[in-house]
Amino acid sequence: MKRRDFILTTGTGSAIIASGNLCAFPEAPANENSTAKFCYQSERKIPVPYTVDVVIVGGSTAAVAAAVSASQSGAKVFLVAQETYLGEDVCGTYRYWNIHKDALSTSLGKKLFGNGLPVPLKFKQTLDNELINNKIEFLFSSYVTDLLTDAQGNPAGVVIANRSGRQAIKAKIIIDATPRAMVSPLTSASFTPYPAGKQNFRFIVLGNNEKKLANGSSQLMPQPVVVKEKEYKAIEYSLDIEMKDGSYESFAKAEQIARDLTWDPNQVESGDLLFQVPPDHIIGKSSYDKTESNIEEIPLTAFQPQKVSRIFLLNGMADVSRTIVSDLLQPGGMIRIGERIGKEAANMASATMLSNSVKIKGNRHSNSVKGDVGELLAGIRPSLSQGTILSEATTLPVLGRYDVVVMGGGTAGAPATVGAARHGAKTMVVEYLHGLGGIGTLGMVGRYYHGYKKGYTNEVDRGVKAIGEGNVRQKNRLDEWVFDWKTEYFRREIRNAGGEIWFGVLGCGAYIDKGKVKGVIVATPFGKGVILAHTVIDSSGSSDIAIAAGAGYVYTDGNSVAVQGAGMPF
Repeated sequence: MKRRDFILTTGTGSAIIASGNLCAFPEAPANENSTAKFCYQSERKIPVPYTVDVVIVGGSTAAVAAAVSASQSGAKVFLVAQETYLGEDVCGTYRYWNIHKDALSTSLGKKLFGNGLPVPLKFKQTLDNELINNKIEFLFSSYVTDLLTDAQGNPAGVVIANRSGRQAIKAKIIIDATPRAMVSPLTSASFTPYPAGKQNFRFIVLGNNEKKLANGSSQLMPQPVVVKEKEYKAIEYSLDIEMKDGSYESFAKAEQIARDLTWDPNQVESGDLLFQVPPDHIIGKSSYDKTESNIEEIPLTAFQPQKVSRIFLLNGMADVSRTIVSDLLQPGGMIRIGERIGKEAANMASATMLSNSVKIKGNRHSNSVKGDVGELLAGIRPSLSQGTILSEATTLPVLGRYDVVVMGGGTAGAPATVGAARHGAKTMVVEYLHGLGGIGTLGMVGRYYHGYKKGYTNEVDRGVKAIGEGNVRQKNRLDEWVFDWKTEYFRREIRNAGGEIWFGVLGCGAYIDKGKVKGVIVATPFGKGVILAHTVIDSSGSSDIAIAAGAGYVYTDGNSVAVQGAGMPF
C-alpha cells in the first residue's frame, strides 16, 4: 500500500476527505485566545490493527519479561516500545553495570547479564528474540496518546502514535511499563505531586575526561568498555537539577543541562536518556512502605492504581517505598516483578470479556484555540485492518508557544533551528532521536558526497573542527568530521542562540485553521499535545506534517526508478 494514499487537497491546501473519513477540519467552536491552554480536535475514526488480551506499553527488560510470562500463560500479547530498540531501561540510560542482586535468578536475567558486561547490540537482540520466539508481535518508535474505554468506563486498550499516524490497540488488560507511567494519567488514577526544586538525575557518558561539578558528583563504573582492544572508561554523573514541575518541558530542559555539564571532546558515547528514581508515585490499591523485602513479598496491588481496574504499572511509579524502588530500578531488578505481573494479567484477561462498544472518550475544555487537528489515519498496512474506533471530539493541551517550531533536527532541521534562533525568533526544535544532525551524525555518514561547501556549511565545518582542537580524534580534512562533535556543535549553537531542544518527541499532525498551519501535534513520553507557532518548518524527512496539514504531494511508486542507488550492491 502506498503510505499516504488517503488525502486529496483543494487549491487552498485544505484537506478533503478521500476515503474512510480519514481527515477533517471543521471550524472549531471557540474563538482564538492567546492565553488558551487547549486546542480543539474534532470527532474522527481511528484504525484498529490489533485486538489482544494484554497490551504492554514500554520496551524495558521488565516489559519483555511480562510479555513472555503473559504469553506463556495463554494470553495474546502485543508490546509497544517507545525507542527504536528494546531494553530502554538499560540501553537507553547506558546502565550496564551494578546489576540487581536477584537479576541472575531469572532466565531472562541470565541471558542478559550472565556473560559479563553486556554488549548493547547483543542485549537488544536478546530481547528481540524473546518476543519473536514467543510469537509476540511488537512495534518500535510509538507513543501512547489516548485511552480506549468500554461502556462502563473501564480501560479497553490504547491509541498509539508513530510515523504511520495513530492506531488503536484493543486489549482487555494494560501493563504500563513506561518510565513515568504515561498511560495511567489517562485514567482516573491519582498520583502524589512531583516536587518542585532540585531533583537528582543520573547520566552516564563513555570515554570522556571526568569532570568536577559544583552541583553534582561522578564515579567510574566498575569495568571499562572494550572495543577492538581499546578501553573506554564509563562515568556516571549524579546531578542535582532544578525542576519547575513534572512536565515534559522540565525534563527536556534537565536533559540539556546534563549534556551541557558533562560533554567533552573525548566522549564517544552517552546515554540516550536521563535516569531518575521517581520522587512521586501512583496511589495504589495498596501501599508497600517497607524499606527491605523479598521481591516475591511485594503485593501486586501496589502496582495497580486505586479505583482503576484492568491496568498495572511496571515501573518506579508504583506505590512502593522509594528505598525499595531505588533497589528495583537497578538493572535487572524489575524482571521478576514483570514475570509476576505478566502471569497475573493473563489470568485476569482469561476472566474478562472485551466489550464491543469501545471508544475514545473526549474531554472538552472551553476557551480553546480556534482550529482543528490534521493527522495521518490510513493505518499501518491493509493486512492489519480491523475496522475503526470512534474518537469523540476533544481538546489537547497547549505545550508551548513559539515563533518557529522545527519538526526534525536532522541535516536540514538543525541548521534551520540555528538560523531562526540567531535571528531573534523564539525557536523550538523537536527531534525523535537523542541527537541532532541526522544522517551526517547519527547516521554516521561523516563526509560530504556533493553539495555547497561554502557559506553556512563552511561555518559549521570550522565550528565542528574547533570543538576538538588538538584532540587525537581530530579529522585532517575540513569536509570530514567526528560524528559526536557535529551533534554537539548543533546542540551548542542552538542553546547559545536561545533555542529550545526537545529530544524523544514525535510529530504526529498539524494544527490548522482555514488552511493556515498554527502549530504541530506532538507525541511525547508524557503524552500528546500541541506546540503552537507562527511558522512550522517540516524537516521530518518525508513531509509528514505538511501532508497532514493538507499539502498536495506525489508519492513514488512502481512506475518510478530508484530514488537513491548509492550503496546498492552491483
